[in-house]
Amino acid sequence: MLEQRLLLKCQFQKQIDELRLKYAELHKECERRLPLKWVFQNQIKILGNRYGIELNNIEVEFQRASERCDAQYKIVNAHKILADAMSVRSKLEFFSAPQMLQGILQYPDCCNC
Repeated sequence: MLEQRLLLKCQFQKQIDELRLKYAELHKECERRLPLKWVFQNQIKILGNRYGIELNNIEVEFQRASERCDAQYKIVNAHKILADAMSVRSKLEFFSAPQMLQGILQYPDCCNC
C-alpha cells in the first residue's frame, strides 16, 4: 500500500514537473513573441498613418481636379449659351436682310424717278 502511494506520488510529481517545463517553455515563447507583437503593432500604426496621409492627399487632389472641371464646365456652358445666342441673332439678321432689301427696292429713296 505504501509502495502504491509512493508510486502514485512519483507519477504525479513527474506530471507536475512536465507541466512546469511546458509552462516555462510557453512563457519563454510568449516573451519572445511579445516584442514582435509590439513591433508589428507599431508598424501597422506607422503604415496606417502614412497611407492615411496619402489618402487624404489623394482626396484633396481629387477635390481640386473636380473644382477645376466644374469651373471649366461652367465656362464652356457659358460659351455655348453665347454661341447659341449669336447663332440666333445671325439667323434673324440673315432672314431680315432680304426683307429690308425688298423694302428698299420697292421704295427707292435714292433716285428721282
